[in-house]
Amino acid sequence: MFVPGQIIRRRELHSLYGGQEQGGISTPANHPFIMLFTAPSGLSHGYEDGWTESSIFLYTGEGQLGDMSFVRGNCALRDHLQDGKDVYLFESVDRGLVRYVGQMIVTGYHERTGGDSAGNQRHAIVFELIPVDDMHRQIPDSANHEGLSLSSIPENELRRIAESPSSAETTPDERRKSAQKRSRALREYVLRRAGGNCEGCGNRAPFVTDRGIPYLEVHYLRRPSDVGPESPLWVAALCPNCHRRVHWGGDASEYNQRIIENIATG
Repeated sequence: MFVPGQIIRRRELHSLYGGQEQGGISTPANHPFIMLFTAPSGLSHGYEDGWTESSIFLYTGEGQLGDMSFVRGNCALRDHLQDGKDVYLFESVDRGLVRYVGQMIVTGYHERTGGDSAGNQRHAIVFELIPVDDMHRQIPDSANHEGLSLSSIPENELRRIAESPSSAETTPDERRKSAQKRSRALREYVLRRAGGNCEGCGNRAPFVTDRGIPYLEVHYLRRPSDVGPESPLWVAALCPNCHRRVHWGGDASEYNQRIIENIATG
């Protein structure tokens, strides 16, 4: 939808997609994504956004006065993966203009004490975001898990890793690594579950890779982008034809629902 570095008027974004025109978290009602806006002016309200040395973007939740809580935009952002929403980050570059940074995934959150708009101390929610591209780069087929090739890990253990929650006691960097590990395990598990057969049409994979593995593509059943941690019940292994069909076909929604039902009953 957007190109990193693209500059656009925020008013135009809301004209095209809807969503709240004020504040940092915008949740369009009729589109499967959340738009985040960050600006230096947020410092006056206690919003201290920015990148860490380990390429995590710390994004302060919404709420100008008093302690922040998980309501409205904060709740939507925290639950974006399970709700099937993608996240797009924009940064202010001039009055009314924003630059698209990229698509992000929330890997965790923590609290920070600081001032609110009135100068009173409060607890703020700080979301930990990583670019989707970083998640892609961290999931090569040969990725290791604690020194072991994913192919050597039993199927039930792969599922356990994929479904393991990220601990609230870990650091942001550890939560990022946990999300990447769960994503790798999920993809390996889903491909192993399919057994070389498309979970859409049921046909055999169209060819075998140079590693001797039947070629199937991983599809996320309730989110536009096919990346990140998720429950195995919401991810399918599809042949390229079925994968294109669920994204671009005239019956995309109906076919996607059929795959959901196949996996649920399988």
